[in-house]
Amino acid sequence: MVHVDREGRDVCRAEAAADGATATLRDASGAAVWSGGAASRHLRVVGGLALRERPPLHRPGDARDGDTAGAARQLPAETARPFHPCSLSFGGDDPYDLSALDAYDRERVRAGALAVIASKWLAAEWIAEYPFLLDATQTCFDAITRTLEQRLCAAFGAPLPGVRTSLRSGDGEWSATWEVGGRHLVLQFHAQIGDGDTEFQVWLAAVDA
Repeated sequence: MVHVDREGRDVCRAEAAADGATATLRDASGAAVWSGGAASRHLRVVGGLALRERPPLHRPGDARDGDTAGAARQLPAETARPFHPCSLSFGGDDPYDLSALDAYDRERVRAGALAVIASKWLAAEWIAEYPFLLDATQTCFDAITRTLEQRLCAAFGAPLPGVRTSLRSGDGEWSATWEVGGRHLVLQFHAQIGDGDTEFQVWLAAVDA
């Protein structure tokens, strides 16, 4: 467990042995300043904090970490179904389940196939306590988006000029569109702020032109 300051610098960290029998407290330099055994019911090993993420669709690691073009070619081959990307802030787990959409979102439903490449949700209180989280996450998602854009350009050429496709509107977005397999292949970065919480997502979709 690491304690960081508002700028993201390490202040100290606590390390527990795998069996939970001992713990060590280290300063910012990594030097041990205390080590000892656990009193009964005072120390236990727990998992790390999990930030809210959207369950992946279509094995996003293939597109993000490996064969981006191969993963992109699979999407146009899938049977087109109506979908609307889910929001991490406002709920929804299945982009193909349209039953809870309001009239505004129903007008923005597209037909095709969607892959969630990356997603992250930051609570307002986390951002207030650790402001660096917002910039660091933005930088990370910018890098993911630009890397995917470069790979798709290498495989399919330059994006279609003058074509801008928005799968879901938000407080910040960018997209590029290619023609692949008779459909429009859309890469979109999406950011949304809701009650101070902030979400970032990157989507890859094949939609009917």
